[in-house]
Amino acid sequence: MSDMTEPQAPEAFPTNTAEDSSQSHSRENEETSAARPTKATRSGQPTIRKKSGPRTGQGKNRSRLNAFKHGIFSKAIVLASESPVEYLSVLAALRGDLRPGGTLEELLVENLAALFWRKRRFFQAETAEISEKILFTQIDSIAKLRAEAEDLSQAASTSGGLLKHLDNPFVVRESIRLFAVLGRQVSTIGITEDSPVLVKLYGRPQDERDKPIRRRIYEDCGKRAWEAEQRGDRSEYAELVQTVIKLIDRDIDGLKDQEKILDAEMLKKGEFKRSAAFIPGPEVSDRLMRYETHLSREIERILNRLERVQRMRGGQRLPPQIDVNVG
Repeated sequence: MSDMTEPQAPEAFPTNTAEDSSQSHSRENEETSAARPTKATRSGQPTIRKKSGPRTGQGKNRSRLNAFKHGIFSKAIVLASESPVEYLSVLAALRGDLRPGGTLEELLVENLAALFWRKRRFFQAETAEISEKILFTQIDSIAKLRAEAEDLSQAASTSGGLLKHLDNPFVVRESIRLFAVLGRQVSTIGITEDSPVLVKLYGRPQDERDKPIRRRIYEDCGKRAWEAEQRGDRSEYAELVQTVIKLIDRDIDGLKDQEKILDAEMLKKGEFKRSAAFIPGPEVSDRLMRYETHLSREIERILNRLERVQRMRGGQRLPPQIDVNVG
């Protein structure tokens, strides 16, 4: 009995060595296959595809701020028509110069960037005010002269005629047009003593003695032409027609000379007005100056406060605090 050996307990989960070996080889093959690159060079070295990043200027401009945290003021300070990238560039530059440490200093630098951004907007507004005045001062002046000429044209017959208002270039141009119409009428229809064109040019005075000399000459030629036509004297009639046409041509030439003078004066006045427009009027200047002064004081205040906070962080002695808002 002593020679009897104790029976060994059977394995609870007998292993299949052949199957385990095949599974192990299969897993190794899968891992090796997954790790192997899809392409290889002739030398057997695997090729690694690198990301090239943005290639366009616009893409590079955006990507350079990928690692930059947006300031808490960026969404509030940047308008829809402005560039967030430019604002963040200003903020990044200020962070690089001032090197804030801690939340308070970060907020002060962001506040400073917002103030500089608003000052940039102030300069844009000032430029817009000046540009608008330069552009529209002359336009408004021309529009005023044009409206005045229209009013004078409508009341010409009762206000002494257009030729009394030759200081307005638009009146001069209208008078040239009317004389050209009168010349065509004389050439085709004949001379009329009381032509509507003559009434508009010279008016209809209450007293005959107030009629201009040129108007009397036209009427006299018209009367004599009518009498020559009644007598059947075509030669005298044709001669009178030519006389009137020559008078009309002289009047047109004189008006064209006046037009050149007025155009030169308008050009010179326009230059003076444009030069004067470089300085905004008192109301605009006061408003802009108050706004710029406010921004400058706020920038100075934030810079002083940031300096104090940074000195406190570095354990340095603080200088006396200065109130920049005094006065």
